[in-house]
Amino acid sequence: MKKLLIPIFLSSWLLADCSIKQEDRAFEIWQKSIHKQESQKLKLLNQALNICIDLEVAYVDRLLIKAKKNPNQEILSEIKNRTNHLALSPEFSTHKENLNRENNQLFLNLFRKKEKEIKSQKGFISNGNLNFLEEQIKSLESSPVAGVKAVTKIGGTYKADLLFDKNKFNIKNHSLSQEIIDVVHQEVEKNSSALFGLEGGASSEGATAHNKKLSKNRGNALASAILKKYPSYKTNIKVFAMGESQLVCEKGLLPERNTQGEYECITQEDREKSRRVTVRRLR
Repeated sequence: MKKLLIPIFLSSWLLADCSIKQEDRAFEIWQKSIHKQESQKLKLLNQALNICIDLEVAYVDRLLIKAKKNPNQEILSEIKNRTNHLALSPEFSTHKENLNRENNQLFLNLFRKKEKEIKSQKGFISNGNLNFLEEQIKSLESSPVAGVKAVTKIGGTYKADLLFDKNKFNIKNHSLSQEIIDVVHQEVEKNSSALFGLEGGASSEGATAHNKKLSKNRGNALASAILKKYPSYKTNIKVFAMGESQLVCEKGLLPERNTQGEYECITQEDREKSRRVTVRRLR
């Protein structure tokens, strides 16, 4: 299980005292909590942390539940700091993005509330505080963590989503795939040990096994396009078959249960954006 999740611990926060076996068990319980309703989620998080208090991702999830009930700048800053220090495998990177997105929204709501309170004081307005809040609000509103979106250009984070048609794994956006190939080439030229993860994904429609295979084929399709042009880059790219484990929920909503009791994102746009290969700079 250590291969899937490698928590970063800060000694001033937690004591490292649980065994590998305990951590594995706690991690399994945490996984079950991801899509649960709040009461059940909190119960599972407490259970996981009772087994292994070192499981940082469970601790952060619990903090977020607390912050939603009583948001304040101190606890939101702690969540942000802890989330930024979480080292999650590609399989769980979407969970980290969701944590950042939800925390940013709580920050935004808090700052907007404070801004309204300051403006309501009329003659007692502190321009310094108001200017600070306005700057923070502007920064949060333009934050790239506002959602998981397909992009047409790879930026400084080297993240791009290449989309596919339903049940297909042939590349249709050749301009974006070529841009990805060019960026991979540029970075490998700078650093021969650069590593890019190609995370194949699928919507929740259809059988789980089928979606797993489909996601692998999508990742391999992009890998083949890269290697066709640069055959020596085999060690610089790695394909991950994510299947339907990382559904894209565009408005920050967690997947919901369908009539069969399975989790899925509920809009057509969500399904379309889940049929993808996400490219990330891993090293």
